[in-house]
Amino acid sequence: MLLALILACASANSSATPPAPTPEPPPTPEVTTPAHEAQVTAVEYHFQDSSVPPPSHRSVTIRVSAESADYVVDSYGDVVAEAHAPSDQATLDKAIAAYEAAGFKPTPASREPGCSGGTSRSVTVEQARLILFTGTLSRCGGSEKGLEGDMDGFAKAMKALAPMPEGLLPQATP
Repeated sequence: MLLALILACASANSSATPPAPTPEPPPTPEVTTPAHEAQVTAVEYHFQDSSVPPPSHRSVTIRVSAESADYVVDSYGDVVAEAHAPSDQATLDKAIAAYEAAGFKPTPASREPGCSGGTSRSVTVEQARLILFTGTLSRCGGSEKGLEGDMDGFAKAMKALAPMPEGLLPQATP
C-alpha cells in the first residue's frame, strides 16, 4: 500500500506543469546623446565623385578636429590637392553645431533598383576612434537616397572651417 501511494505521488508530480520561467526585463532603450554632450573629437564631410576618368574625377574630404582642419582632394585615392591648418576647440564646436543644425536622419532602405554612377556626400562624427554617427546621401538619376537633412548647409559650413587648397576654385568643390 505504501508503494502504491509513493508511485501515485511520483506520477502526480511528473505530470505537473513546470513553473513558468521568470520573464527577462525589457531591453534598455538606446540613448542618443547630442553631439555637443558626447565629447566629439572630429567631424567629417566627404564628397565622392561619380565614376569618370581620372583627370575629371575629384573627391573631397574635409575633416575638423580640435587639433587640425584638413581639406583633401583626391582622384581615385591619389591626392591632387590638400591644405591643413591648426585648429582649436572653438572650430570643432562650429563643426559640431553645423552637424546638429543639419538634422541628419537615415532614411529607410529603398527596394527600388539601384543606379549606376552618381555621387555621394557623407557625414561622420567621431569620439576618439568610435563612430557616433555616419550617414551617406547618394544622388543618382536625379534622385537622392539614404539620408535626410540639410547636407548643403552642412557642406557649406564645413568648407568655411578648413583652408581650401591653393589653385582650387570654390565652385569646383561640392
